[in-house]
Parts: sequence; C-alpha cells; structure tokens
Amino acid sequence: MQVGRVYAALVERYESSGLRCISVEATRVSGSGDVGYVDAVIADGQALRRMRAALGDDPVLEVRRETGRPRLDLRLRDLVDQVCLGGLTVTEVLRARGWSARGASVDQVYRALSMGLARMADVTPGLR
Repeated sequence: MQVGRVYAALVERYESSGLRCISVEATRVSGSGDVGYVDAVIADGQALRRMRAALGDDPVLEVRRETGRPRLDLRLRDLVDQVCLGGLTVTEVLRARGWSARGASVDQVYRALSMGLARMADVTPGLR
C-alpha cells in the first residue's frame, strides 16, 4: 500500500529535521523567519501521531503458553515499523520474534498488517 511508503518517508523526514521536540510556543517567539519549515515539521509530527494513534497498541501475536523455543509478543505498531521502516518481510518479522513463519500465524500477521495500513490510510488525507 502507498501508505507504507508515505509513512516511511514521513518518519525519515521528521526524524532528520532536528526539531522533533520543538514546541508550538517556541516557534511563535523564535523570530527565525523560517516559520514555513517549522510549520512543516510540526505538521509532519502531527501526521505521524495520527498515523501511530490509528495503529494503537493492538496485539497481533501473543505468547499464551511457553513452548520449547522462546517467543516474543508482536504488536501492530512493531509489525508496521519493522515492515515499513525496517524493510523486513512478514516471515522475517515472525522468525525474529521466534514464531513459525508458516501456517495460520503468517495469515494472521498479513491480515493485521493490511488492517494497520488501512487504518493509517484512513487518517491520512489523500490516501483514501
């Protein structure tokens, strides 16, 4: 989905801005003359917060019982970040967390990824 590429570009642009912790009040009194840039950084931050809020903290896979191999829970935000920002495939994400990369867990993770991207698209103007 296009929203994954938009999200990755937005994160890269926002995190490289150097102004991630800037407050709106500080921009009003700075007098730097480059308010357009600061406004764009603030808008990027707001867009990222909306996209991440749309994902929430939903579990995709949770360890319910211990097996012989250690497994880690997988949350939707982690899945989206690892695929969109980290460039991993769904099977690579599963293997990194100790889950089997076949069968029902793969289908479940693909459905969750699709749902998460759709949620992000819903809150991103121009993508729905």
